[in-house]
Amino acid sequence: MPQIHGEKLRQRVAELGLSDSQLANAAGCGTGHLRNVLAGYRTPSPALTHKLARAVAMPVGDLLAEPQDASPLRQRRQAAGISPFDLAERVGISYSHFNNIERGRMAPSLRVLRELAAILGCTIADIDPHQATGSAA
Repeated sequence: MPQIHGEKLRQRVAELGLSDSQLANAAGCGTGHLRNVLAGYRTPSPALTHKLARAVAMPVGDLLAEPQDASPLRQRRQAAGISPFDLAERVGISYSHFNNIERGRMAPSLRVLRELAAILGCTIADIDPHQATGSAA
């Protein structure tokens, strides 16, 4: 399911002078759930996506975010045919931790990066672009 472009929706909500709770009520969902959708932590159902679009008088297509390319880590993992659960276990971290790393929500430690690169048969820079520029710790 496609993600909502949270910033576009927030701009439209501001233009209309709606609060999060007013939008949530109009769309028939909880305020907390709406905030998670706007932040990108939750993917709304197609029904909720249509209700949000209707509530702010926007075409559904205008609310949808452009699909993001898979991270280099995900590309390498998929090419190696390793599930995220198996890779997390092999590295010695939880699936949740690994998922946050793969989605770019959390920076991995150098130890984790080294182990991932060794398992995937690549360099650290191949799976973490920040390492290639020297911007990660």
